[in-house]
Amino acid sequence: MPYSREAIGLTPTLPPAACLPLCRKESAAGWQESQTILSLIGPPKWRISGWDGFLAAGHGKKPDVELLELAREGEVLDRLGDCHRFLAAAADGEPVDFMAALIRMQISPEVCALFNQEAVRRHPELASAMLDKVDVYPAQRTELFDGMLQSRAAALPTVENYQAAMKDAGREGQFATSEGTQAMTAAFGDADAGQQEQFISFILAQDELSRNRLLGAIAESSAYPPIAADRLTSLVGQCTSVGIQEKMLTGWMDLNEANLDPADRGWIDKLPTDPLRNLADRWLDRFAESRSGK
Repeated sequence: MPYSREAIGLTPTLPPAACLPLCRKESAAGWQESQTILSLIGPPKWRISGWDGFLAAGHGKKPDVELLELAREGEVLDRLGDCHRFLAAAADGEPVDFMAALIRMQISPEVCALFNQEAVRRHPELASAMLDKVDVYPAQRTELFDGMLQSRAAALPTVENYQAAMKDAGREGQFATSEGTQAMTAAFGDADAGQQEQFISFILAQDELSRNRLLGAIAESSAYPPIAADRLTSLVGQCTSVGIQEKMLTGWMDLNEANLDPADRGWIDKLPTDPLRNLADRWLDRFAESRSGK
């Protein structure tokens, strides 16, 4: 049956909801018809939304890897990261095989990392097997590997998972490496308050180099702002690198500017050195000037 935009009620201003029931047929002819219908959707975001619904509806009816091949035929692989429902459904299925297919098709490392995070949250027991699939297509190995390692750390933000991920990466105990610090930044950013404290205790128990670099890593984390001023000054005092101390202090102040009162400077006295205390004073002076409109 030939389809036209008019036949399925699509116009340039109408979302693709009208075509989705037709996109859920299970026969071979139905799958072909669905792809024809999807090709008629003009606005890119609606077309991708239609494909996302089509692929997600196919989960459990066709193998997810076959659905991925249909996405390739539909030329939507470059927007696969926007197919959230399909990726979530695939993460519940056979994620190791799906990851191998993503890498084989040279899907972007960002999408691979996004899928890895979804899959590891659902199947933590498969985290190592997912990481192993990076070698299926080694041309982008470094970028893929780093993204996979960081997304795994963020998916299960615990000290145990962080250590296991580093071991699987061949970096057991090498927490001062770029892989170790980037994974810590990712994990700490998704950790709750209790998990953050466990990470901090873990960091403070490391050798000096690892401790310094991991403290710098959590200073770059999206979860860094909620740390209280007293906690910040204590952590800065545990760091022996002047550069990282300054990064920890200024990063925290920059992210907390809206919550810092330039008149309240008692916490500054707890910083370990005069240069750091002077630096904090200068930043608060700048905040005060900015708020006064000078």
